[in-house]
Amino acid sequence: MLELYLIRHGEAQSQETPELVCGRSNHVRLTTNGACQAVTLGDRLKNEELEFDAVYSSPATRCHDTAKIACIHMKYPTGEIILEDALQELSQGDWEGHPRDECYTDEVWRELERDNYVFRAPNGESQKDVEERVMEWLDEEIIPRFDPEKLVNIAAFTHAFTIKCALRGIMRFDPFLVFPGYVENTAIVKIGYNERGWKPFFGDAGHVGLKTRGNW
Repeated sequence: MLELYLIRHGEAQSQETPELVCGRSNHVRLTTNGACQAVTLGDRLKNEELEFDAVYSSPATRCHDTAKIACIHMKYPTGEIILEDALQELSQGDWEGHPRDECYTDEVWRELERDNYVFRAPNGESQKDVEERVMEWLDEEIIPRFDPEKLVNIAAFTHAFTIKCALRGIMRFDPFLVFPGYVENTAIVKIGYNERGWKPFFGDAGHVGLKTRGNW
């Protein structure tokens, strides 16, 4: 059995300015609260005696820092964290850092309502693009780690939208359900893999007391 833990990063500074489009913005750091969330996450994983055979992270600073903080508390070597581009957030291209209400015009919302699955911001990515790169990573990097004779635990520190696109690719639900779905900061979304394929569990952020606001 293989168990993959998709983990969202802690609260990021971009979440303090929800009026601006974030997208990848890989330079964005954790807030003080976000760092505390990562500590709480690490303590929880340690208390549950969960040991990872491999840890991956998006190269975004907010993700990598979340992974490092959590791993320190779990006594997992931070130098062994694997940075993986496939785990990056959806790119919002030319819109990143710009006012949301200037980018998401009435015309843009109409396009999204017609087919949000393939919509791209200028020089950005679509939901389909994110799903395809994550599913390719699962197929080429994660599934080969499957061992029917033992349990293999893998962590992937990533982003809310990336997690939702991965679940859509696995479960094949309506792409319009991706947008209203929400993944808390440092929430854990667990999916298992065996001879019959992927088996999703549910997101869990019970170690985080207060709800936070997302900004992709």
